Amino acid sequence: MFTPIEVKFLQIELKNFISRSQKRLEDTQIKEDKREIMETKLIAAVSIANKLDHLTPVQENIHKEARVLIVDDVESMRKVHRHYFMECGFNWL
Repeated sequence: MFTPIEVKFLQIELKNFISRSQKRLEDTQIKEDKREIMETKLIAAVSIANKLDHLTPVQENIHKEARVLIVDDVESMRKVHRHYFMECGFNWL
């Protein structure tokens, strides 16, 4: 599942890709095989953009009152778990 920031980033990048692709396709000198590949990629990008537009917004801080104690003797693993729980909406104290 994507975070709201990731969704926004993907939407912006896809919009830019779609715009650039449409401009390139306006060139009448593009070879037919290259045009077909570009059109296929454009269709896929538009499909992905539409799916991202219809994702259910992630509820912020749905675990606001819940607490999690992360115990691990390896600091890097504690950071990984911390990141995971923050992505899920837990606050970090």
